[in-house]
Amino acid sequence: MERRLIVAAAAMFAATMAWRLLTFSGFNNDHYAHLALAQQMLFGERPVRDFLDPGWPLTYLLSAAAWRLTGGAMGAEWTITAAAFALGAACTVVAAQRLSGSIVIAILVTLFEVLIYPRTYAYPKILAYAAFAAVITAGGRPSTRRLLTLGLLAAGAFLLRHDHGLWIGGASMVYLALASREEGIRAALRRTAIVAATALAAVLPWLLYVAASGGVIPYFETAVEYARSEANASMLDAWPRFGADAWLFWLFWSLPLAAAALVVRRRRRGDERWPGEVAAVGALVVLAVCINAAFLRDVLRTRLADASVPAALLGAWLLGLAWVGNPARRPARRLAQLSTAVVVAVSAIAMSEVAELPERFERSKIGAGLAGMYERSLQVSRLLRRPHRQEEAPPSRFAVVLMPFFTYLDRCTSVTDRLIVTGASPDIVVLAGRPFASDGVTFGQWYSSAANQRRTLDRLRKRPALFAIMMDAPGFRERFPIIAQYVDDQYQPFAEISGEGVSMPILVERHRAPSGVDAERGWPCFR
Repeated sequence: MERRLIVAAAAMFAATMAWRLLTFSGFNNDHYAHLALAQQMLFGERPVRDFLDPGWPLTYLLSAAAWRLTGGAMGAEWTITAAAFALGAACTVVAAQRLSGSIVIAILVTLFEVLIYPRTYAYPKILAYAAFAAVITAGGRPSTRRLLTLGLLAAGAFLLRHDHGLWIGGASMVYLALASREEGIRAALRRTAIVAATALAAVLPWLLYVAASGGVIPYFETAVEYARSEANASMLDAWPRFGADAWLFWLFWSLPLAAAALVVRRRRRGDERWPGEVAAVGALVVLAVCINAAFLRDVLRTRLADASVPAALLGAWLLGLAWVGNPARRPARRLAQLSTAVVVAVSAIAMSEVAELPERFERSKIGAGLAGMYERSLQVSRLLRRPHRQEEAPPSRFAVVLMPFFTYLDRCTSVTDRLIVTGASPDIVVLAGRPFASDGVTFGQWYSSAANQRRTLDRLRKRPALFAIMMDAPGFRERFPIIAQYVDDQYQPFAEISGEGVSMPILVERHRAPSGVDAERGWPCFR
């Protein structure tokens, strides 16, 4: 790798880390879905055996390890997410330069990926796909080292979230088929076997653990149910038609279509600019289609950034065709350059609106110069040294309202007392510092099948929760009638906490005898 490219990748890594620091304003509610699983492990429970895994084992294992090492400060989780985004940006620079032939274009498309600002919990979507692109764009025939790397990447992506491994595995097969087209099907099958065997060997310890803890088939059935429920709940009601969201949505779908048409044409003409170009671009086209279909859902504005990596890379390749290299057919080339310049400009405006870039720029204090950025970095550093339960940047309005209840739990309950949360607010169990009682973190929209409800009911009876926090009680009763009947039978009113436009009844287990009275709130103590 040439020195200029290494410098560009390193600079983008550092710039991304700095941007993520200066613009950090806390983790949102959705980020706590895997943090609650990490906390559950720190309480001594094990996935699959004691609670359901939705298919993210490595994601919450990383968080649990960082939490254990650092004592639970927000900075540990921020470091994981920011470093992943920064490494993804560095990989994107490398891949985009190879695709386009230009460091300027590579930096341009990587800035798009960084500034569109994926949410913190989306870091696997950026890192895994950018690393895959960096491997397949290395050029030349796939070496044994590259095949082994592809297998390890597919396995790592699978363990971060199972669908990531599927998309990378499928795109790898396309890459190998195209890269082996001149050597025949035997070479393609041999290379595919090496990648598949490497991936299987890497995930085998997890599969053996799953088999010993509850069975592989039930595990994947539950993961599929979770994915299907999430997809059904977030499907687009209609095609976007106007505005920044619509522009980026249709751009993300247009890029793989345009790239596919051009790569087929260039393949027929034997017009590869570098060995392996057709294979790499073909794989990225397939990856982009899979990711667009899987990720571009409601609420679209928050999902667009998730699909930014293949869009940026295909954009880099198309820009390279228009702006770099042979100046033949000058009028057509000038038209292509003008068209791509307009698309880039409009896309930058749309990205700025979708990512709320002016607000983030103001928050970062970049406009105030070095002094402003230094002041902002100190402010964020103080926040990162705090635990997740803090009032400066709470993850949700429900967490704000429940702050008095959290401190009551510290005074009057044991850290092993469990909670039932009937709404999709995983941040509550993390900020409370208590294990959840159900199979899943909360009774939101997932795990609502009758089979899962009966399994959850068995676990609730064996390990009853002390409190049930009744968020979205009507929705809970509709989706989880079996569990709702159990709660009605076993719990009684304890308190009702209101504020921030919400009101949440809290129920307590009927048969738990109090040990005293809390002097601050007047509520019964159970420690």
